Amino acid sequence: MLRQGGESGPLIWGGGGESVVRASPPTKCRILARPKVTGRNPTRCSSVAKVAANHRDGTTRTSGESPPSPAAQHGRLWEIDALRTLAIVLMVVYHAAYDVNLLTPSIGIDPYNGIWRAVQVVCGSLFLGIVGVSFWVSHARAASHGLRGLALWSAHARRGLQVLAAAALVSVATRVALGADDAVRFGILHLIGVLLLMVLPAAVRFGPWNVLLGIAVVAVGVAMDVTSDAPGALVLGFVPTENGVDWYPLLPWAGAALIGLSVGSVLYPDGHRGAVLRALPVASQRGTRFGAAGRRSLLIYLVHQPILVASIALALTVAGIDLQPS
Repeated sequence: MLRQGGESGPLIWGGGGESVVRASPPTKCRILARPKVTGRNPTRCSSVAKVAANHRDGTTRTSGESPPSPAAQHGRLWEIDALRTLAIVLMVVYHAAYDVNLLTPSIGIDPYNGIWRAVQVVCGSLFLGIVGVSFWVSHARAASHGLRGLALWSAHARRGLQVLAAAALVSVATRVALGADDAVRFGILHLIGVLLLMVLPAAVRFGPWNVLLGIAVVAVGVAMDVTSDAPGALVLGFVPTENGVDWYPLLPWAGAALIGLSVGSVLYPDGHRGAVLRALPVASQRGTRFGAAGRRSLLIYLVHQPILVASIALALTVAGIDLQPS
């Protein structure tokens, strides 16, 4: 948790940001007229079903090849899960430093400046960039299955509302644990929920041009240094008198998601790997194993801090270091 600029975060918390929407149309098969010669099955349903099974995950397999992993069968892109796992690792490392400073400030770890500030920015940017990439993939796949307008937005809205519900839980929990001044008011989960419900659905039409919009949002957010306690100022990025911890305003952090949206449109133009990524294997055992945590990023985000604080407090106590919570 951070006092300014926020940190950690999910996805996706786009969570399943590779295939949030699955609306595969039923396989159709035409029955041929019954021939006069008996003993032969004129239908082609069995062969069509096999072809459909082979192509459902975007691959073609012969009978001698082993089926893809469960993740691949569900259309997940292992490289996105792996990147999300990397972001989780950075989040845990940063929060470990943050918690040491919280419990024993005398140790001298400063999570707000220097290398730790850099880790925080990289971690938050990576998480939000993945949100943008994942949104593009799920949007393109849903559109290819005929979803349009309100139906398409509703497919993303369900995930956005789930993330906002988790954000509300975090706000309540931190208010109880840390008090009103340090509670999470607009953290990374709040931001991701707003992105999924409003920002990304509006921006997805611009495709690769979102990189310019994202850079502009980042530049304005970084340059903006205006204090305001007006309603909504905290969300937009105006510096409030009290911003609590884990603060992720739209300016500049939405820019990372918009850049991710642009990257997704280039790497996964139709929701599947484009020419740039064709060299990647369709399934990777190592990548899938490494990405296991990335497939559960929201859950890990919600539970990791209580576990981390308790573990660090125990370790410091065993080491004979007095706890002096700030």
